[in-house]
Amino acid sequence: MLLVVPLAGGSVIPLSSHAGGIVWYKTRLYVASTNQLHVFDMGDLIKVRPDRRDDVRTYNYILPLRGKYSPLGRAHPRFSSVSLDRSGAPDNHALVTAEWLDGVSGGRIVRWPLYEPTGLMGPTVTSSGVWRANGATNMQGALMKDGKFGISTTVRDWFSARVGDPLRREVWPRGGQDLHYAPTSNRIYSLTEFEGDRMVFAIPAGQRGL
Repeated sequence: MLLVVPLAGGSVIPLSSHAGGIVWYKTRLYVASTNQLHVFDMGDLIKVRPDRRDDVRTYNYILPLRGKYSPLGRAHPRFSSVSLDRSGAPDNHALVTAEWLDGVSGGRIVRWPLYEPTGLMGPTVTSSGVWRANGATNMQGALMKDGKFGISTTVRDWFSARVGDPLRREVWPRGGQDLHYAPTSNRIYSLTEFEGDRMVFAIPAGQRGL
């Protein structure tokens, strides 16, 4: 499936994005792209006619962009990753974004409440919490579960803590990226980045402080 941007006249172009993470919530697909969150709707999925596949890099399906969230102000946090916090009732679900900072700690983790009937942020887009990951260098993924943080980095570090407590450090695979928590299995899923050493893996959440 190719993510595309609709143009006037019915044509499309591929979305240009450094996709740092993806969340699928209800029919919405969120893609973290550094300075914004791209939003798609899976109901817009289009099957490409065989004679048009060369126009979309030979993909069989395309998904047009619906919109994007772009925070205001020069000091806004970056969307380097995104995960889904399903803690509590559906009206408490939220996106959790994290900010990658090269070689330094203190990247921001932000919780963005979702409006359950639509799967979108809002109706008013306001964060319900902002935290700095002091001590976590090169943060590449973050999740929240029942008031606890889990943080992955590219430099072999994993951090966990309850909100308000100091981060606890453990060893993590080199090149760790975005995070996903699966409540059905109580596992944390992640993947590694570097070519020649890429893997997708799962770890019981209880073994990582969650």
